[in-house]
Amino acid sequence: MRTTIDLPDPLFRKVKSAAAERGLKLKEFIAQSLTSTLNNEHGLTTVSSVQEQHRRRVLEHIAAMKRNRIQSGPVGSFNREEIHDRHD
Repeated sequence: MRTTIDLPDPLFRKVKSAAAERGLKLKEFIAQSLTSTLNNEHGLTTVSSVQEQHRRRVLEHIAAMKRNRIQSGPVGSFNREEIHDRHD
């Protein structure tokens, strides 16, 4: 669904920057943030903390690669389970 909202310029810049740091489109970041806020208010969790930590590490690695134009070589190391989100 499309909608229009007005944000103060400083907030918009922070949101846009945070989305870019995570390698997300602005609309993806806003949707995730709103979902997370609503879930937290109702005590719900949709993603385990281990999966969330893994997702953040992967996104940080991708962002570092984009910033530094790294073609290969990890910023951190990942095992097979982490790469394929195989957590118990």
